Amino acid sequence: MPLCTYCPSPGNGLTGLVTLKIVVTQDGRPDKITVLKSPSPELATAAVKTVQAWRFKPAVGFDGNPVAVITPIQILFR
Repeated sequence: MPLCTYCPSPGNGLTGLVTLKIVVTQDGRPDKITVLKSPSPELATAAVKTVQAWRFKPAVGFDGNPVAVITPIQILFR
């Protein structure tokens, strides 16, 4: 599984939980972000913008090389 190395918390005054599905690329960047569940369109937009700025240590395949993976992410706004 990829590990988040730069994951600032969202800070926009909204509250709620958003669930996303993302692809973490071989270079540790989030890609193909899909909103799975959100209490409002505003929170969904804010969550996508937040995760776009995140950086990850990519997952490693059986051969020891970085691989792209699909992973769920939950963003809690409080």
